[in-house]
Amino acid sequence: MKDALFKKLPIIIYESIVSIKGENVEIISIDLLENTYVESLTGYTKEELSDPLFWFSKIHEDDKHNILEKLSALKTDESTSCTYRFLTKDGSYLYLKNNVYILEKDGNTYKNIGFVENLTDVFNLQVQLQQSLDLFRLLSDESPVGVYMLG
Repeated sequence: MKDALFKKLPIIIYESIVSIKGENVEIISIDLLENTYVESLTGYTKEELSDPLFWFSKIHEDDKHNILEKLSALKTDESTSCTYRFLTKDGSYLYLKNNVYILEKDGNTYKNIGFVENLTDVFNLQVQLQQSLDLFRLLSDESPVGVYMLG
């Protein structure tokens, strides 16, 4: 029962090993735990996404530096999180939030567990809200009559 439920959760759960030496961060391995959600969300197979170079190559170029900076914080913190854009197989971008927790430290090597949440709908709603506010501001600024907001 628990296994069936776990496989259907709308999050991606993984274990990873990261090496942090000074400012250099290297993702050595990613082990995606059994869950069909990752394939339906991204369009990529579990095997493709288990390759750290492949996963990192799908992160938007403007977000990569922030991710490496956040992972570097694991030298002093027990956990970190970062939000980034991820390129799906169909060419669209998802907004993902990655939450990372240290399980073990061995010198410069960190074994982590983490989960990834899809925040795309939240980001899209924020964009729509901003567009509505911008339109309202334009209409109220350009209107030949006064515009008042009540209550």
